[in-house]
Amino acid sequence: MDSNAPQGKPKMSIQTIFVLGVLILFPVISFMVNLKGAEAGKIFYKDIKQIIGKFPAFTANNFQNESITSDDYNGKVRVISFTDVTNREAVLYALKPIVKTEQFREEVQNLAYLNFDLANDTAFFRPYIEQFTPTDRKFWFILRGGTELPAQMNLPNIYHVALVDTAGAIRRFYDVRNEDDRRMLVEHIAIMPIKKRQKLEKIERKER
Repeated sequence: MDSNAPQGKPKMSIQTIFVLGVLILFPVISFMVNLKGAEAGKIFYKDIKQIIGKFPAFTANNFQNESITSDDYNGKVRVISFTDVTNREAVLYALKPIVKTEQFREEVQNLAYLNFDLANDTAFFRPYIEQFTPTDRKFWFILRGGTELPAQMNLPNIYHVALVDTAGAIRRFYDVRNEDDRRMLVEHIAIMPIKKRQKLEKIERKER
């Protein structure tokens, strides 16, 4: 046989086919996953797109009797909760795992959980606060006072939690005793820090 005769095209190996498949399919799959995540984000953002109002200014005390004001949390996403003797165990039980979610702990510099103890019950909250870890203490705050805030916020009676954006705009109310509301709160917290900051002047114009 003439060794100089033209040879047929070599067959593609299984390994080559596999590598090409990975190179082609991986970007496509990644794109589809990212697209699905983006669409889910848009759906959840629709739930908090409307501005309900502006979170009122307040002055309250923490359990070290230090004066705390709303200005201390400017520029942060805030989860505001109100507890009294009738709801505190249920609300705190629902919020605790959300506060401790690792995803949100990475946002510690931009996130604050403010719970207003409307009953002013030191005996109940003191041992609770003593169980806080150092990380908890960085962004989970139990405050005494704020009894006027629910009325100023027009907070319906069935809700005990509100989500406030970095500009102080109230985005949504939640009943965290409800499983669907707990799920939505988690999703909404996750997308809030990356949204464009609203201007307070714009919010104030809408309220006039």
